[in-house]
Amino acid sequence: MAIMRINNFFLAVLLCIVVISFAGCISDDSTTETTTQAPTTSAPTTIAPTTAAPSLDVEVISYTGRNDEFGQYILYGEVMNHLDYNLGRVKITASYYDDQDQFIGSYFTFTEITTMVPGQKSPFVLTTYPDSFTPDKVELEVSYESAINPVYEGIVIIDQQGMQDQDGYFVVNGEVQNNGDSTVIFVKLMCTYYDIDGKVIATEYSFSAKDELRPGETSTFEVIPFLYKFTPASYDIQVQASPK
Repeated sequence: MAIMRINNFFLAVLLCIVVISFAGCISDDSTTETTTQAPTTSAPTTIAPTTAAPSLDVEVISYTGRNDEFGQYILYGEVMNHLDYNLGRVKITASYYDDQDQFIGSYFTFTEITTMVPGQKSPFVLTTYPDSFTPDKVELEVSYESAINPVYEGIVIIDQQGMQDQDGYFVVNGEVQNNGDSTVIFVKLMCTYYDIDGKVIATEYSFSAKDELRPGETSTFEVIPFLYKFTPASYDIQVQASPK
């Protein structure tokens, strides 16, 4: 009888071990399922590159900085829209640092072209006015908004030429025409000037001689960068206008 009780005891222990092992297997399986579902709950983190992308989607192609005659530091630069939709309020913020990497100040401006279509470049000018200093380091950031207003595409440059005038200023003059169906105002001409390596060295803008252009009308224009004298290796000129 003692041997039978011992055998029954070992049989009960063995049965408990089997039950515990089976329960452990069930617990492990449910944990595995939770783990495989985890990527679903954490998937929104894949959106992060979209929020971090503006520095790539709207690129500062190049810029040049120099002090003007009053000691204020001026940046001339150019940005490009790499996105597939129109952009507005494209803002460039510059942070300046001294030779000890100490922060001096921060200033901002907007691109000269108010609405940038996909693939378009726009010049910008950023000044430290009224502060005067020469930074040792510049950091640029770009922000923007999507633009819902359509761009008026009827205004075109039909003639232009650039040359040095007798005073040593590089002058671009020419003629624009309104080929669209609407009367336009604020016909703005924007020039970007480059060195031999294609780096921006200056920008300037002006408006057409006529305040408004009806469909089919033309107007002359002249763009002169009066801040300083230079001879660019090349330049680019763009025009924009607003329907009246």
